[in-house]
Amino acid sequence: MRGVSAALAATLATAAAVLLPAAAADLKVRVLDRSGLPLANSIVYAVPAVPISHGKLPTAIIDQVHRQFVPRVSVVQTGTAVDFPNSDNIRHSVYSFSPAKTFVLKLYAGRAAPPVVFDKAGIIVLGCEIHDSMIAWLLVVNTPYYAKSDAQGVVSLSGLRPGSYRLYAWHEPMRQPTAAEPLLVPERALLPDITIRLKADTTPMKAAPMSGMPGMSN
Repeated sequence: MRGVSAALAATLATAAAVLLPAAAADLKVRVLDRSGLPLANSIVYAVPAVPISHGKLPTAIIDQVHRQFVPRVSVVQTGTAVDFPNSDNIRHSVYSFSPAKTFVLKLYAGRAAPPVVFDKAGIIVLGCEIHDSMIAWLLVVNTPYYAKSDAQGVVSLSGLRPGSYRLYAWHEPMRQPTAAEPLLVPERALLPDITIRLKADTTPMKAAPMSGMPGMSN
């Protein structure tokens, strides 16, 4: 009986190893500007070497409040629909001439405008045809692993599966994200914290351009 029990235990352990997914890892990244100061509202994302399939993605929202886009900086996965409600008591006309997505939502109020699907990775600059001071940034990425930094410039990427990745960082008004940094996530291991210093100018723009900016693709 003892031999049978040992064999059964070994079989169950093997089956569990096959059925249970490998432990996912979390990565903490701190983003600094070129002066070494923490940089809030930076986007950090990790693109896996093997693409991850996904079902229907939740709709994102970029509102318009007091003649400003809220939030000013957003990030979504490729294929996400974005709703642009107008919470002001005046009409707005949202547009983008960015290569990754060109569109115009004619003058509207409330929730009259249909959602816009962003099906190509890239940097999207948003503006309002009526109010030049309105500007927002939408980064569309080919990965579910992304986050925006807090006031201390800290980003946490959760649930990274074991494997190889390319790590990027971006902050407005950069025309391109940083060069890809290789990232290897081993099985059942703690990842060390990473610090990224952005050397590009990260001074916010005061108005949206009336022509497209060079985008990027992964």
